[in-house]
Amino acid sequence: MRFFWVRMEADEARDLTQRVFLSAYESLRAERGPGSDLEGWAPYLFQSARNLWIDQTRRAGAQPGLQSLESLLDEDRGDELASSSGNTEAGGAETLCSRELRHALRECLEELDVETRASCWMHFVQGASKRSIGRATNRPEATVRTRIARALQSLRACLERRGMAPEP
Repeated sequence: MRFFWVRMEADEARDLTQRVFLSAYESLRAERGPGSDLEGWAPYLFQSARNLWIDQTRRAGAQPGLQSLESLLDEDRGDELASSSGNTEAGGAETLCSRELRHALRECLEELDVETRASCWMHFVQGASKRSIGRATNRPEATVRTRIARALQSLRACLERRGMAPEP
C-alpha cells in the first residue's frame, strides 16, 4: 500500500491495494506465483503493484474523448453525428450512409464471439491495455493481441461483403 500511497490519492491507493491482494489470492489458489516461498512473495506483490500502477497510469492518460460504441451505433444519435460533421449540403445522403454503416457494423459485431467482442470493447472503448484485458479474461496477452487483430480482419471482411469497405 505504501507503493500506491506515495503515487496517488488515498481512496485510489486502497482500491489498487485490494486488487493486488485479490490477484495474489487468485494466483495462490491457481498454484501460480511464488508458492510456499515466503521470501518470494514480497517481490511478487511489489511487481504486481507496479504493473497495476502502470496500467492505471496508462488508462488515466488515455484519450478523454472516447465515445462508447453503443452511442456510436445508436440509431437516434446518427443524425446528430452526421450533422455535427459540418457537411450540411449532403445532409440527408450522409445521414443515410452513416445509418447504413452503423447497421452493418452492428451486424458484423454480432457475428463475433462474446469473448472477442468483450475484448474489443475493453480495448477500443474503455482504453484497456491488452495486458489488462488478458488478466481480466485469464488469457495470455499474446492471445488477446491475436484475438483483437483477427476481430478487426473479420469486421473488415464483413463490411466488405456488405459493400461498405472501410478506408485502410
